[in-house]
Formats: sequence, C-alpha cells, structure tokens
Amino acid sequence: MRRRLSLAAAWLAAGCLDGLPLGSARPTPDAAVDVPVALDDLARSDAPDASLDGGDASLDAPLDAPGDAPVLMDAPEASLDAPEADASLDAPASDLPDVPADLPPDVQCAPPTLDCDGLASNGCEVDPRVDSANCGACRNACAAGQFCEAGSCVSRARTLTAGAAHACVRTAMASAACWGDNARGQLGDGSMTSRAMAAAVTSLVDVSDLAAGEGHTCARLTDFTVSCWGSNANGQLGDGTTTSRATPAAVMGLADAAQVASGANHVCVRRSGGAVMCWGANASGQLGDGTTTSRDAPVAVTGLSQVIEIAAGGASTCARRGDGTVLCWGANASGQLGDGTTTPRDAPVAVMGLTDAQEIVVGLTHACARRADGSVVCWGANASGQLGDNSITNRTGPVPVINLTDARELAAGERHTCARRATGSVVCWGANDRGQLGDTTTAQSGSPVAVDGLTDAVALAAGGFSSCARRMAGGAVCWGANDRGQLGDGMMVDRRSPAVVQGL
Repeated sequence: MRRRLSLAAAWLAAGCLDGLPLGSARPTPDAAVDVPVALDDLARSDAPDASLDGGDASLDAPLDAPGDAPVLMDAPEASLDAPEADASLDAPASDLPDVPADLPPDVQCAPPTLDCDGLASNGCEVDPRVDSANCGACRNACAAGQFCEAGSCVSRARTLTAGAAHACVRTAMASAACWGDNARGQLGDGSMTSRAMAAAVTSLVDVSDLAAGEGHTCARLTDFTVSCWGSNANGQLGDGTTTSRATPAAVMGLADAAQVASGANHVCVRRSGGAVMCWGANASGQLGDGTTTSRDAPVAVTGLSQVIEIAAGGASTCARRGDGTVLCWGANASGQLGDGTTTPRDAPVAVMGLTDAQEIVVGLTHACARRADGSVVCWGANASGQLGDNSITNRTGPVPVINLTDARELAAGERHTCARRATGSVVCWGANDRGQLGDTTTAQSGSPVAVDGLTDAVALAAGGFSSCARRMAGGAVCWGANDRGQLGDGMMVDRRSPAVVQGL
C-alpha cells in the first residue's frame, strides 16, 4: 500500500514547523503599545483552533470598545512564499520519515495539505504520523484538525490561540510569540507593554500547545508539563499562588498533560489517560470538581474519563469522548451546557442528543460541535445570532446551523462563530459590530456569511471580537477588532475583511 506525501521531507528536515488557530475572552484598559521587530519564520502547521473564548458568563454585552488608541506605523509586509515542494510526491509507506524521538506522541507538525479533507490540490494524502494500522489509511484517516492517538482520532495541538485582545503562536523554534494587549503580562515578554506585532515569550522552549484566556496564557510543553503567565487573581496560572506573572511559571504537579484549554479565568488540561484537571476561577462550577471554590493548583474533574478533546469558554467547560458524546459543566444561564436546562453544574452533564461529535468549541456563553457528516450544531446564548439557526433565541440543546454541510473546522469567539469548509473558504455568523465576520460589513448575521476573498484557509481561530485563518501558502490573515493590536498587522485599525498578519 502506498501513501501520498507532499512537502513532508522539506518541512520535517527543517524541523517541526507548527503554527496558527485562536479563541476569545475580554479586553483590558489602555496600555502603551509598541511595535517590535517582527519575528522571522513564525511556524506553519495543521493545528486548528483552540477555541477559547472567554469572558465571565454573566456578561453578554460587548466587552471591547475602540477607545482612542494611537495609530501605529505601517510595518513592511512579510513574505508569504511557501517552501519549495519536494520533487517526488509519491513515497512508499516504508520510506516515510520517522517522528523525532523528542516529540510527544500527540504532536502533529505536518504540512497543511496533509488533511485528507479534499483541500490538497494533488490528491488525498496521509500524514506520515497517522497510525494507519489503527486509524486507517487516507479514506478512513482522522478528519482535519485531528490525529490518531492509541487508535482514536483526537484534536491536534493548538499552536495559535487568542484571548480577549491578545494572541500567541508557536514559532518555528518551538518557542512562542505573542501580540496585542499586555496590561496583565499576558504576552509573557517580561513587560506590560502592549504589542501590535509578535514579541517572543521569555525563556519558553519546547512548546507544543497554547491556550489564551482573558488576561493569561498557558503553554503545554513537549515534556507534557504546562507553564502559564499573566493575570493570576483567581489562581489561573496554577502555580499555587495568586501572584500575577509577566513570564512563564510552571503549573504544579502536571507531568502528563496531553492538551490545554483556557476559559476566561480558568484553565483545564486533558491528561494522557483521558482524565481532566482544572484550576482557577470556579464561582460557576467551571472546574467541575463538585464545588464552587476557586483553586490555585489543578484538581480533578469529577467522574470524567475517556476524554479525547476539551474546550473552555467564559465560565464553562466541555469535553468530548471517543464515542462522540459531549459533556459540559459550569455556568448555564444561557443554556450553554446543552443539557436542556439553565441550571449551573459543578460536575459534568451530557449535552442532549449528541452522539457523533468530531470537534467542540466554546464561546463566551455558547458552544458548538462539528458532527461526523460535516454539519454543525450549536447551543446557548443567541442574542447576536451566534448559533447560526437564523434566530436570536437562546437554546438549551443543540440546534443545526443552517446551510452548512461541509464544515472541516470550527472556531468560536465571544459572540460569533466561524467554520472552515471543505473548499478552503470560511463562513462566519453572529455578532459583527467590529467586523469579526469578515464580510466587509458590520451587520450581524444569524446564518453563515462568507469571509471576503478567503478561499484557501487551512486553519481557523476566533478571539473576543476578531477572527483569524492560516492560508495554504503559509501566511495568516485576521479581521475584526484591532484596538489593542490583536490582529497583528502592525496597526490599531479594525478590519472588516482579512488583513495580512505581519512577521510570519
């Protein structure tokens, strides 16, 4: 049996090149903005969004206001040229490159065309790190945004993430760089100076997974530990204190983290055995430990096992199991737990009628799941049309997003949602007051609308009031709110259609 390999030799020879997807939370007040020199060679990868989407669940009003921020000097446009393709596209399975020994088993660093989702121009290709013996060859391989781990398809590491008004990316050297709001040290560069272009996180190496909250950021490292930085008022850094940090600090007692996800002021990890641990704010039960007591170090989520993906939002958290079911816990005033009620839960409850979920994302007070057939269902708050069912009625259980049958990846912002389609185009729906739908307008939409001019997306992310996509050529574009430099284009001007991220 032969498997197709495109660009893999060139990419892997240069090292593990991961890069780009986002989430959401709440912005912070004015901070000085600086434009540092752009970092070279920010990474490229298949990683999907980590959708974080934060903000306290009790706050449904927009949290981002433009303000009178200074306009920054234009930065030169970075080259978006992709590396040369390997001359030979066909390779026997036995000739595929080995996975570097220092990488954990669930880190994917393959070129963006290895998705098996119809995006590749030269046919369906198999990622050389897919365990074909358990997860199948191309036609049966894991969906885009997933990889094979112990015979199950699970989400890839998220190497681009966004909070309320900042974003971070894993760089080519397995470090991290961040930009945007930095009033609480969430960029991790040792300062509290906001940045409109990427600045390196201090002393952070061997990064494999990133997750941003309202005013903090966390990274899972290749040794399966986790480090966090930024605001720590609720213990969300997990270092046993409530002292904020402008540089990374290790989370206590974690040595087997397989994924990290951040809500507004809490963080959770999926452990390699399928259990989940959380820490930080817990007023709504979002830590899932059966209490409403905040924690400054990890505690186990009650009665939860066999988890292959986690997602965190404002004050709620969800987990996907290998059988396609989804469980959620935390705030539920808008029905964001999907259990048919508006009762908050301090331990996991099942989302109604969902048995074939392939991906989950959580916004401020809503959540969505991509199903096996490419359709999407959402539940929770809907005042801005973020559920995509062409209404503004909150839902306590899943409802279908209309006119969407070929979704390959999802991203949830504070009050909007986006989907990457099999064609490489992107559609978004919900709030659009800052241009976060990318359709050149500021009119909200209760059903999917196309992002202007974007036809070759391979990864998605959504911040509080912004959205981003990585393109097949390797560059990234963002649109929406930009008053803190969160679009990374060197400016502080909102964009209603995609603008190129500088320094990639």
